Parts: sequence; structure tokens; C-alpha cells
Amino acid sequence: MKIISFIFISVLIMSVSLFSTEKKSNKKNHISNAKCLISGDNIDKNEFVDYKDGKVYFCCEMCKADFKAEKSDKFSSKANYQLVSTGQYAQKSCPMTGKEIDKTKTISIGEFNVAFCCNGCKSKTEAKKDKLGFIFANTVFEKAFSPVKSKPEPYKNQ
Repeated sequence: MKIISFIFISVLIMSVSLFSTEKKSNKKNHISNAKCLISGDNIDKNEFVDYKDGKVYFCCEMCKADFKAEKSDKFSSKANYQLVSTGQYAQKSCPMTGKEIDKTKTISIGEFNVAFCCNGCKSKTEAKKDKLGFIFANTVFEKAFSPVKSKPEPYKNQ
């Protein structure tokens, strides 16, 4: 009976560890699926620049140098978009007013649904030609998005 219990507990522990590994790997995929904001190519995780409260990734040293040379002004909307796409920032309020968002009032911008406080703000954004450039411009971005704070690791007995 003790052997059967031991086997059952061992299988249960292995199942839990496999599940938790799978969840962690999905989180890492945010960065591995990111595209270079200069070239549009896949990023190299070793080519990045600290930007705001996160990191912006590039495909190569040349693209990173272009970003630095432009002092990021030319590429700020794309850099802000990448901060969101890599899970480093998340929407906290309406991009137009800074008020609380209504998740039923959204539009799709890039690969995200962006929420607004009302249909008026939603309609004004829908009318913009470059929605991504507008929503992720520095002034709008700072009003509507904030860094995602990582949860501290729980204390583990050894």
C-alpha cells in the first residue's frame, strides 16, 4: 500500500511540475515572438536597449544603433507598442481621457484590443488613419499604459 501511495504522489508531483513549466514557457514567448521595430524581423534577445521601465528588442546591432541615433523619437510609437506586445506594459485607462475603461468598448489595434471609457473616445480613435501611431504615441501611451509589475517570488523553505 505504501508503494502505491508513493507512486501516486510521485506521478502527481511530476504532473504539477510539467504544468507549471508549460505556463512559464508561454510567458517567455511574448518576447520570442516580438519583431524588431526597425526592420520587422525576429528579434535577438541579446540586442536590446533599456527604454522607459522596460527593454526594447532589435534583430541586430545596426537596428539598435539606428534607434539610439534617432534618440528614439522617430520610433517611439513602435517601441511603446513592443513594450505592450512583450508583456512589459498593460493598459490601465482610456487613451483619450485617462478615465476608467469599459471593456465592451474596444477596437483592435495591431494584435491587441484597446479599450475606451465611452463610444465617443472609441469613435474618435477609429477615425484616425494611423491608429497604432496614435495610441502608442508617447503622450497617449503615458496616459493609458503602465509597467506590469512582476510578482515577487514566494519564499521557499530549503
